[in-house]
Amino acid sequence: MSRVNLPIQAGDEELKELKRLANGKNPVMSLKARIILNGLDDTMNKDEAVQLDIEKRSVSHWKESFRKHRIKGLRNSSGGGGQKADDEIAEIQDSQKAAA
Repeated sequence: MSRVNLPIQAGDEELKELKRLANGKNPVMSLKARIILNGLDDTMNKDEAVQLDIEKRSVSHWKESFRKHRIKGLRNSSGGGGQKADDEIAEIQDSQKAAA
């Protein structure tokens, strides 16, 4: 049994803010914003995880956080595994910098 990828929608102002965050200097917030932006075109979580080189659970977590709390959900990493996902993202970013 496969799981359904729940759609993500963003208004014009949210889209503008997500693009700003995706291009910002904070690598963790940038990746979270890219997760949401990629999700707007109905990319499957597993495919997005491969594309961004992160765990599928991190993609799922941040999409769900955005659905529930919008942009604030990306900024607040308390509870629900958010800190673990932030740590994973930061670790990936560090390893990518070291490889460059």
